Amino acid sequence: MHNNIEEAYQALLKIKNISKYGSWTIWGVPSNDEIISQVGLNPAIKKVKSAFPPTKTLVFNNEWIATSRARYLNLQNKYMFLGLNCAKRKNLASTDWSMFHDIELPLNTYKLAFSLNDTNFRGCYITDVLKDTIESSSTIIRNNYKVASKKKIVNVESNRIYKSSAGVLSKELEAIKPEQLICFGRPAKQLLVKMKQDGLLKNVEGVNHLIDNALVTTHYSSVGGILREEKDVFIEHSKKTTLGAKFEVARIIKKRLKNDLSIK
Repeated sequence: MHNNIEEAYQALLKIKNISKYGSWTIWGVPSNDEIISQVGLNPAIKKVKSAFPPTKTLVFNNEWIATSRARYLNLQNKYMFLGLNCAKRKNLASTDWSMFHDIELPLNTYKLAFSLNDTNFRGCYITDVLKDTIESSSTIIRNNYKVASKKKIVNVESNRIYKSSAGVLSKELEAIKPEQLICFGRPAKQLLVKMKQDGLLKNVEGVNHLIDNALVTTHYSSVGGILREEKDVFIEHSKKTTLGAKFEVARIIKKRLKNDLSIK
């Protein structure tokens, strides 16, 4: 791991177009305790948008990382988060570090922001395994890229993107040097493993070990309702598509990591 985040950040900037592919798990939201005090545990999206306007809280603010001092205070490289690919949008933002800070469909962004709104996970690098792949259907992605199998990718364009994505991801891993990878959804890890098995990812400073030990958590868009704890087990007891569950996800991830990492 890098001695400091500035070294990781500067290494990352050497990757072409990197600020269009990834971002940082920072949003303009207060602590989860304050969020809960303002909107409750199971708020409607309308109430959340009123309390935390998307343009003020979800859009990435370059001032958060504008100086080395700001980066030192706001960023870390203990974890690195991975999604599968970018979902479709009518107006996909093209500004620096705007990925994972979407306001066109703010519900999922709120969920992601709240789920990682914990000091253990705030300020980490987040990116997609597949680059330049705009598709909302994970089924299409799984089929096109043979995600869960050792079969070769037959589509010429898909194969080109697959190899190109692995090249960028190798550089991202080499730059960030996280202690732990966390994948949103099993397909993200399956494709990561496939890239490794196909020899497309450089084993720089233990990348293979990182991939083999990558953790999988439920995709932030899929979790709904409120989670409560009973005898050290988290139980989802509501299927409403609200934000309540996301207030607990950071604790769930932390619980899953406790066996492997020294998180208190």
